[in-house]
Amino acid sequence: MLGSPLMLRFGLSLLGLSLLGLSSLLACGRTTTDAPAGGGGGGDGGGSGGTTTTEFGVVAQSCDGLAESCQGESCCTSIVVPGGTFTMGDDALLGGGAAPAHRVTLDDFALDKYEVTIGRYRRFIAAYDGTPPPEGAGFHEHVPEGTGWQTRWNKALPATRQALLDIIDKRQNATAGDWSWTPEPGPNETHPIGILSWSLAAMFCIWDGGRLPTDAEWEYAATGGDEERPFPWGSTPSAAQQPLPCDYANFNWFMCAPGASLAEARRPLLPVGSFPKGVGRWGHHDLSGNAARELAFDSYLSGRPVEAWERLSEKNPIYLAVAVEEERVMRDAGVGTPLYRQGTSARGTDAYKGLRCARAKDKLPQ
Repeated sequence: MLGSPLMLRFGLSLLGLSLLGLSSLLACGRTTTDAPAGGGGGGDGGGSGGTTTTEFGVVAQSCDGLAESCQGESCCTSIVVPGGTFTMGDDALLGGGAAPAHRVTLDDFALDKYEVTIGRYRRFIAAYDGTPPPEGAGFHEHVPEGTGWQTRWNKALPATRQALLDIIDKRQNATAGDWSWTPEPGPNETHPIGILSWSLAAMFCIWDGGRLPTDAEWEYAATGGDEERPFPWGSTPSAAQQPLPCDYANFNWFMCAPGASLAEARRPLLPVGSFPKGVGRWGHHDLSGNAARELAFDSYLSGRPVEAWERLSEKNPIYLAVAVEEERVMRDAGVGTPLYRQGTSARGTDAYKGLRCARAKDKLPQ
């Protein structure tokens, strides 16, 4: 895997902003996915009560009737990632949030080809009425126990659609305003969504018939599985002292050009899939760059003893710990290497959190 010279690229984190709003009604005539047996309605807080107009588990409903396409195809395109065994993490990069090196085996799963766009998220907002997902919805197909929606997360959700829009507006007004979100649909609908909390990201994926990828699944896709690539696209640059190639990814505020000032190197968010040179092994775009960070399902484990990692299952590992349930994994997609990771509050809404959804390989969008 990677060696320590790449640490010099980690000095700059990003602040990104793009985001969400309101849109048209959802089409009908769809198939749904079910929660495990025993699942029920929402629980404490966050919900509006009574009958809901929100329909959860409809595969790719965020793209139903969506006028915009992503690089000429559906923005909901999902790619099956074949399972396998790889080395997750790197002991040399523990200071950058990487996991300690350990072997992991994954079963097949499907992962969105593109980051979730503003246009897709507008569909979610249009359907949002504050009702949380049913208990257990969105469970991991290979590890169903404890991986679906949990009632205790309900209180982290805005109570109404207007409350959600108010959160977005507040974040937008608190930042420089040069990111992609517009109150009404505009030219940026294929830019990645970015004003998110972990809870809203998890809810979106469940609503759209999927789930958030696990920490291991995200890294597996971004490093090319057993190829264990330094970057999603391969090994360019091969020398640590070379700048990261700005024609491979949109690094936003990352200084990817030699001698460039922060202002000169800075680029706004761009349409998803704008850098075909940076495509990962299985065809996924923007696993480095564009939305500054992408959210994963697991609780955040970095900084804890190696023994804690060793207690995880080698097969389809998912770290879930009640003691740190408010801190979740955020994979840093904007610094080149896919090994960098951070923790984030499950409730906090920030300007740089993007996402892509995973799903069972037999639940692909049609």
